[in-house]
This record gives sequence, C-alpha cells and structure tokens, in this order.
Amino acid sequence: IYQRAISRSCAPWYSSSQLAACLGFAADAGLWLDSFQQIHCLVAVNKQGNLLAFGDMHPGTGQIGRLYVEPDAQGSGLGTAVLKGLEELLRNAGHREAALESALNAHQFYLNRGYSSLGIVTLPFNGELFTQSRMVKQW
Repeated sequence: IYQRAISRSCAPWYSSSQLAACLGFAADAGLWLDSFQQIHCLVAVNKQGNLLAFGDMHPGTGQIGRLYVEPDAQGSGLGTAVLKGLEELLRNAGHREAALESALNAHQFYLNRGYSSLGIVTLPFNGELFTQSRMVKQW
C-alpha cells in the first residue's frame, strides 16, 4: 500500500528525489519493521483478507504517524475509519488531542476531519527534506 500510495497519490506533490527517498525506505524491510516497534497499528482488509488501509499512532506521545490507503480504495471511507480508530485509541490512552505531520497532499483530508493546521514545517526523511503541515485535533 505504502509504495502504491506514494507513487500514485504523492507524485504531484514531491520531487523525484523525494519520491525515491520514500520508496527507498519501503524497500528496506529492516527499517520498515523497526518503525513498528513502539506504535499501535490499525488495518482495514477486504473479505479476501487483502490489506486496503493502515494507520499507526504512538500511545506515549499522542502522535499519529502514518495513514495510507490503497489508491483504488481512496475515497471509500477506509482512511476515515482507520483515523477514527486511531483517535479512539488515543482517547482511551488518556490523550486530549491527536497530533500529526501531514504530507501536503493529505492536508485537506485532515482539515475535513476536524484537524487544525498549526503551521508548515520542513522535516528530514531518508536523506531528503519534506514540507509538511503540523496539525492537531482536540476533543
């Protein structure tokens, strides 16, 4: 999902070197698996058991990390369902808000779901710099 979502949904927003950095991360199974060690992950699958969406959050910080939906399933409500599930996990852990850094292509998605933009930040990832929107939702 990650590779397809980056390749299809993010391509208009990223340079070729940024896309290569994202896709290079996905190719390194060790980095990918290590990134799941301290987080909680939710997934959405179809009746055949195919993974259609996943999202993750860090219960200690209240930070939502990744949220990716299979490109052909975008707009189906799966991303919203996974996001709501992550928010519920944060509420159950005692957090009063969810925080995240959104890729620019997903900025409107989060605004439409009650998040506020706190400003634009530039963050390093896999040797490249990425412009993202720091966002928060309080409850």
